[in-house]
Amino acid sequence: MANEESVNLTLTPFAPDFFRFSVPANVGKLTVSARHHEPGFVAEPVLILLRSGNAPTSEHKDGESSPVNGTDEFVAVVPLPVASDSWYAEVSSNVTAEVVLKAEYPSCGDNLAGANCDITVTELAANPGQLVTQSISTNEVHYYKIKPINGSAIAVNVQSMTAQTNPQVFVRLAVLPDLSGKQYDVAGCTEVPARCKAVAVRSSTGITVDNATYWYIAVVGSADGKYGIWNAENDACPNNCNGNGNCAGSISGGVCECHEDFMGLIDCSEQTPSGNGGGMETWEWVLIVIGIIIAAVILIGLAVYFVRRAQSRAGFERV
Repeated sequence: MANEESVNLTLTPFAPDFFRFSVPANVGKLTVSARHHEPGFVAEPVLILLRSGNAPTSEHKDGESSPVNGTDEFVAVVPLPVASDSWYAEVSSNVTAEVVLKAEYPSCGDNLAGANCDITVTELAANPGQLVTQSISTNEVHYYKIKPINGSAIAVNVQSMTAQTNPQVFVRLAVLPDLSGKQYDVAGCTEVPARCKAVAVRSSTGITVDNATYWYIAVVGSADGKYGIWNAENDACPNNCNGNGNCAGSISGGVCECHEDFMGLIDCSEQTPSGNGGGMETWEWVLIVIGIIIAAVILIGLAVYFVRRAQSRAGFERV
């Protein structure tokens, strides 16, 4: 759905005018354009500076206009703009000009994001500990979103399941992280034993939002491998360690401490090769005992057979 705001302005030479407008969440691209009312002003530029949260300046701006070849239009574009009700446009000209100023910000649909709304985004379950595992290639990017519960802050952990994979994680509130422009709220990776855990958003950031706003997460592969991602709110461990370990909280979120029979730094889902801490399972012992009994019965039967056969031959003599 395309949202837009427009206003008619009379520009006085060298006297900037200002236009304030709102941009909703998950907007793919913000476009602000100025077009002359009357033809013949193609050579007379209109300068547009854009900034979120404060009035723009030539040094501090999020976007700046450029002319559209062969037209009397000047356009400033901001890919993946932050959601805010305080976007400012500064508009100026060297001559008196009557212009139409228009701000357009089409919002992406459900599970779509990006400057062209063509990136698929997977929604993570808000239930803490629900694990999603994914394979990823070098420089491949996966996108997720998660909505806080009751307006609370969230904690999303991304942990490598393959040694030396160490994926990068970027997070942004209300819109997809712009990796090319390095526009994101949080990025990080904390070493845990033999793996990398990236803490996407922690409650300690002090950022709380209403439960209608999503956090958007980008996971970038640094090597071919596999990782797990889950909501670690209240230091929740992935899949509650599958009942095969204890969940230990830490500053980087819940970490599974697996029982001796199990392994796997993510969720203790793998059994150790030997099982039972290096011993054998009960059913293995039962099979061994049954095998011994069967072997003993066979040996005893063979012994009895040969003894009787020897006795029967001893009862006859050749003449």
